[in-house]
Amino acid sequence: MTRGRVMIIDDDEEILKVTSELLYGDYEVSIAQNGNMGLKLLDRGVIPDIILLDINMPGMDGFETLKLIRQRDAARHIPVVFLTGLMSEEDELKGLSLGAVDYIRKPFNLDVLQTRLHIHMENGRRMRGDALLDDDKIRKAGAALSETEYKVASCLARGATNEEIAMELSYSEGYIKQVVSRILSKLCIDKRNEIKKFLK
Repeated sequence: MTRGRVMIIDDDEEILKVTSELLYGDYEVSIAQNGNMGLKLLDRGVIPDIILLDINMPGMDGFETLKLIRQRDAARHIPVVFLTGLMSEEDELKGLSLGAVDYIRKPFNLDVLQTRLHIHMENGRRMRGDALLDDDKIRKAGAALSETEYKVASCLARGATNEEIAMELSYSEGYIKQVVSRILSKLCIDKRNEIKKFLK
């Protein structure tokens, strides 16, 4: 089985060294000391299965880096986990709204890091491989799906229930129900199984 690929973007050289050494045996690891370096790696075709991203970096912080990651088609659906020493509720909400899938606090426990990486990597692979949506068809329908709506729509396309989507994406079932309603409205369809019209 092919090893998973992890990209670590962090300005702390010690964190880069320790984290890459911890993960090296199980993953292919690429490192970047700032957001710009990480974006350049992506542009050169270094596409990981998951990205560990620091928030507090000089120049361009993790939030801005994540916004720019999401603008790249090849990286649009890569799970991004914030690896940070500081995390307020406001920061957490901001990161999740931008499309981050999780937060891991520094200093971290290796077992926790490995477990979360595995879960998010598998979820990301399933979303990319099982139900890719055709952006051109979505645009022609006059819709512009947010990152969260796109993730939920991908789950709908492979037949997942609201409960299954809520568990996979770590949202409440009530919130997923609201998102599903928005998606159907944006795509001008009545039934959730009609999302298959927008599959590539």
